[in-house]
Amino acid sequence: MSYIGNEPPNIGAYGVESFNGGGTSFTLSKVAETATVLLFIDGVRQTPVDAYSVSGTTLTTTATTPSGTDNVTVQFLGDVVDFGTPSDNSVTSAKILDGAIVNADINASAAIATSKISGLAASATTDTTSAANISSGTLGTARLGTGTASSSTFLRGDQSWAAAGGDNTPSFLAYSTTNISLTNDTYTLPTYNTEAWDTDTAFASGVFTVPSGEGGKYLFWGGGYFALEADATSRLVWYKDGVVQDQFRAYGGRYGSVKDLPNSGMALFDLSETDTMSLYVYQDGSTAQNLYYAFFGGMKLIGV
Repeated sequence: MSYIGNEPPNIGAYGVESFNGGGTSFTLSKVAETATVLLFIDGVRQTPVDAYSVSGTTLTTTATTPSGTDNVTVQFLGDVVDFGTPSDNSVTSAKILDGAIVNADINASAAIATSKISGLAASATTDTTSAANISSGTLGTARLGTGTASSSTFLRGDQSWAAAGGDNTPSFLAYSTTNISLTNDTYTLPTYNTEAWDTDTAFASGVFTVPSGEGGKYLFWGGGYFALEADATSRLVWYKDGVVQDQFRAYGGRYGSVKDLPNSGMALFDLSETDTMSLYVYQDGSTAQNLYYAFFGGMKLIGV
């Protein structure tokens, strides 16, 4: 039969190849797939995948084929179509299966636009660390610092959450319940036989010692009632690390017939841990005088 133009292909004819048995690997004349090839051994059709598989031009059997001449027959059911490499910018997003692109498909050096990152403001184009480039409400408080964010904590400058407020500790108050005899013209450390409180167990034998990690500004107060003879005066003197602090003195004296006179004072010190503070008393009468109800207290200040 004659044709006008090219003779149409005989699509009903399938290629057949034969091989000598005795092996497990056979090279086909063209690229194929397991599904496009039928395998017969000594005329018996084999089950695909279980008995053989095809990759490219290689047919592999799962067991050694029986020896023989042309007893291994391959019948092609069609040709594998090679579509080739798509042209640049020819694949649209509609052709990509949703969810098919995973992290492993993205190169570690890929330059992803900041506008494509979830949580960034639409105007963000450069610095992803700028607060202005982060959309409002997208950054949880748990990401701002260490610790636990709550209604009673605040974010410190070192990026950690801390409890708000404070309780002015360490603090202490001690006093005497007995009269103290003061040698004249001598600075004396009173004996405080009772403690009202001592939050950090930092006060002992009339001396306060700044606990570890508790350096800062401290407010101290103290005094008592002095029984003075005529023309005698009393003094309160603060000692820091055993050294008189001359700028902090409180003076008192007898006036007329009044004998029992109060003398008290306050002082503010900037202390480091292990520094010590004590309050000494003095009277310059001609003989020993009594000190009634001596007291000494202090506390750490916060916010200063």
